[in-house]
Amino acid sequence: MFAFHPRSPHPALRGLVRGLWHYEESREAPQRRREMPCAEAVLLINLGPPIGVAWPDPATKTRFDTAAGFLARPHPAPARSFMGGRQRGVQVMLTPLGAERLLRCPISGVPAQFLDLRETLGLGGPGLAAQLAETTDPDACLDLLEAALLRRLAGDPPADAVAEAWRRIEASAGRIGIGALARDLGLSRQTLVRRFHDRTGLTPKLAARLQRFGAVIARLPEVPEAGWAGLAAEAGFADQSHLIREVRAFTGLAPAALLRRRLTDGLGFGA
Repeated sequence: MFAFHPRSPHPALRGLVRGLWHYEESREAPQRRREMPCAEAVLLINLGPPIGVAWPDPATKTRFDTAAGFLARPHPAPARSFMGGRQRGVQVMLTPLGAERLLRCPISGVPAQFLDLRETLGLGGPGLAAQLAETTDPDACLDLLEAALLRRLAGDPPADAVAEAWRRIEASAGRIGIGALARDLGLSRQTLVRRFHDRTGLTPKLAARLQRFGAVIARLPEVPEAGWAGLAAEAGFADQSHLIREVRAFTGLAPAALLRRRLTDGLGFGA
């Protein structure tokens, strides 16, 4: 059983939150998953039995008990998750600028490791997690979580070159040229790269690559009739070889091998 309860972010969170959802899963046996790289920061609060996550070192697992959680910065490498057969939680996908607002500092300055809820949401983080764990209704959980984000992200998002660059990369699904983007913003390529990395922890090129990769992962439940070459063209890759190189770079596997690891119920990839 897997129950996925998504919610469209509040309009005030537009450009800061890509998505948020409540999930609940029950299996007959423990489950290990290979979690895909992404350009967003992941805020997760565990509301069920303990879970384990290994990132950035795939050999080192961190355990998160009930009413515990973390924020992980954008990561261009796969993570691994472990659960004993049941899990429940809430998850928020934050753009790097959304994570910056949540932390009140650029995410590029955050270590490449998990931040616990006290560091992420301030002193109210553990109390919020405990309240969420006691709330069984998915909509009520998301109401509480969204209200906490709105308080923490109060005020209008910054309107600057980096925010606009992120918006355009995201809107184009990574198909935009970085040189042309810099010119449109009135910056040199080097200046855009430096400012973007200082704020997001990613270069514009890497952010665009991750967006294209995400488009491929979204289509992997089935390969289109046109095959890998057709999928490469749809996702903005130069050709099939380009797609294969990028998937291997981000996951360590060729696309066909990754597809074979897709769980039979379609809910992620086996570790």
